Amino acid sequence: MKTTFISILATLLCLTATAQSNFYKLSLGGGGGLTQSFMDYEKHKFGKSIYGVGEFFFTPFISLGGEGQIGRIKGEGGNLDKKALSILTNHLR
Repeated sequence: MKTTFISILATLLCLTATAQSNFYKLSLGGGGGLTQSFMDYEKHKFGKSIYGVGEFFFTPFISLGGEGQIGRIKGEGGNLDKKALSILTNHLR
């Protein structure tokens, strides 16, 4: 039994394997969903959002890609702090 196990183990160690046999150079994806505000608004509404993704693979391990997202947060009756909003706006400039 011991020699059979060692023979099978030695045979398995000599086998070669490849990691990825179907390699595609281009990858595209996209999706959509709903957004909802949980802060700064008294009444919450749903908004739409979509995204798209694209990648180009130079090798199975090196790629260049991009992603885009579009969406809106909706609501009514917000009690936004004007000072905090102006600080955020000035910081982003």
